[in-house]
Amino acid sequence: MKIPLLRELSSDQALWHFDKKGVYLVKSGYQVALKLKFPDQASSSHNQQSLWKAIWSLELPAKVKIFMWRAARNLLPTAQNLWKKKILSSPWCQRCRRTEESTYHALVSCKVSQKVWKLTPFEDQVKLLEGGDMIGFLQEMTGKRSKSDMELIVATCWAIWHEMNLFIFENKKEYSQLSAAKAEAVVHSYKKIQLPPLQTSLEKKSIATSNWQSPLPGCFKVNVDASVVIEQRRVGLGAVIRDSRGKVIAAAMKPSCFQQEVAYAEAEAARFGVEIAEKVGCWPLIIETDSQEVVDLVLNKKSTRTELYWVISDLQACIKRQQQISIQYTPRVSNVIAHNLARLALEQSDVVLWVDNIPARHLYLFAC
Repeated sequence: MKIPLLRELSSDQALWHFDKKGVYLVKSGYQVALKLKFPDQASSSHNQQSLWKAIWSLELPAKVKIFMWRAARNLLPTAQNLWKKKILSSPWCQRCRRTEESTYHALVSCKVSQKVWKLTPFEDQVKLLEGGDMIGFLQEMTGKRSKSDMELIVATCWAIWHEMNLFIFENKKEYSQLSAAKAEAVVHSYKKIQLPPLQTSLEKKSIATSNWQSPLPGCFKVNVDASVVIEQRRVGLGAVIRDSRGKVIAAAMKPSCFQQEVAYAEAEAARFGVEIAEKVGCWPLIIETDSQEVVDLVLNKKSTRTELYWVISDLQACIKRQQQISIQYTPRVSNVIAHNLARLALEQSDVVLWVDNIPARHLYLFAC
């Protein structure tokens, strides 16, 4: 059973698992019916949504990502597309002269493009592909390759298209070695250029953590966060309790399993923070999280009918029971210690709790 249970008795609620808000809609019911009838076919809309997120998250120049998005949507001016619009008299590939020039053919299956792929680490996987379109190609690659691999794959497609245009419009010979090298250069140069801003961002983050506001004398504050690795369905929870002087009273980490949405993990982290506060007796307590959604749900500014409802209800019950707990939003830059603990929790196999005594090897987590 994967349904999370409340720690306190509560009335049953009817929730629709297959809708983001937990409410039954004919559309979502229809999608479920399709999956039951055709279990081997994945939801194309869900897969494509994940694909777009994967593309836009790549560390590549914007023009390269936009190019890949256009390629996946079949919006590139290939011979086939131009022929359909009556701009060209033939849809035939001008490089190999063997078949129509679709987007997939131009970037992947053309014999000229294949020469470039042979110079990449993806030659064997590309060989196994039997036609199709760019959506299928990208989904296949995304499912089996790392983010860094995908950056090189997308850059390779862009380099192939660039060299193809030079051949068609400027009559310049295509060199597979040049295309492969250009793809690698795009990836490496972009990351190199991004390093100074990244370093500046880290410095600003370190300075911003000094803006952490201590609670009033006699009160405690628990900062909580969750780190999620969706591909491995793993979650790390982190919590740190400090007093009005900023002294760390307790810190804790806990590994968990991913439950459909990131907000669930963030709410689980908040509940974990309350549990730690109960163990060490830190009251009154302020919960700080960098998830605005969780804060809004707990304060009833928003509502949900998904599985997230249960962990939110549990948090609300804790607050009502103790009557000494409040919850509020804090920016990520003021929540760095909890974030560090959450990331380290991904490497743990059980709950780790430190009270008043942080091991020397982990003091770096609190050097903010």
